[in-house]
Amino acid sequence: MSSDSENAPNLENLSLEKLSPELMAQVSQALAYPVIPLCPDGRQLGSGVLVEVDGVSGILTAEHVIFDERFQKATGLWTVPHLYSEEARDKPTTHFTSTNIQMDLLRWFPETPQLNSTEWGPDLAFIRIPKGTKFETSLRAVRNFYSLARGPDSRIRTLNERDTILAVIGAPGETSQVTATLTDIRGVLQVTAFLAAGFEPKARGEYDYVDVPVDYESGVKLPKSFVAVSGGAVWSLVNPQNPDMHEFISTDYALVGIAFYQDLESPEPFVRSHGAISLYKKFLPELREWLQKPGEIKTSFSASLFRKQES
Repeated sequence: MSSDSENAPNLENLSLEKLSPELMAQVSQALAYPVIPLCPDGRQLGSGVLVEVDGVSGILTAEHVIFDERFQKATGLWTVPHLYSEEARDKPTTHFTSTNIQMDLLRWFPETPQLNSTEWGPDLAFIRIPKGTKFETSLRAVRNFYSLARGPDSRIRTLNERDTILAVIGAPGETSQVTATLTDIRGVLQVTAFLAAGFEPKARGEYDYVDVPVDYESGVKLPKSFVAVSGGAVWSLVNPQNPDMHEFISTDYALVGIAFYQDLESPEPFVRSHGAISLYKKFLPELREWLQKPGEIKTSFSASLFRKQES
């Protein structure tokens, strides 16, 4: 990782695995519990972040995920309510569950593709979840919905603080194990998190971006590909490895981006996300305006509007 960025704390080999069990549980609940895999018709495609905006439940994700042909042609959206540790996952008594909702009950913003470039976007989207559905209630029972509109200015400022660390959390396709039986589709979808420092925010027009360094030489186990992490969360957080930290509270972290692009072939590999300005100054006001407008349930989408995307 770059060490000359003024944003970078003097840290090496950042890893959540180094935390105490108690602190690890708090960090995992805060950062991982809002993040879900998105599986149209049971096939993993991307990731999303459970959020609430003005009393409306929804999933924040990457635009290219929802306008992927596999998403648009699906009849249902599936995900996994419960998160299990590796230890619990391997126990024969563990009961795995899933939840799903019909696609024709969902609406999303933007309603038509806005993506100009796979590399630069804009690539943000919101899936509205109808209140009172089994899909929403099953997720709310065990997951956290992040309040997206609370304190946006303070969240934007965290990206410019010297000691900020980033955590990228999503469900990489390479770690998924999906098998088809005669009656159903079964799988284990792994939610992966990694920490990074040495990032440098950048801007293009009205949007900002963060290229999160992927350090394969750090000794931390990382996926070879981040395909299907698109739509996953990028959190800013204080250093959880600080020996003086014994509790991880809401002021210690903030959602500052949504991952949508990877370049792992460059000399300095990275996962790119939209930054906090894109999220809170550009996307959020437009989303809130859209939520105030009455809309019919979407049941189809013109295939002529599909664009070829990179996960």
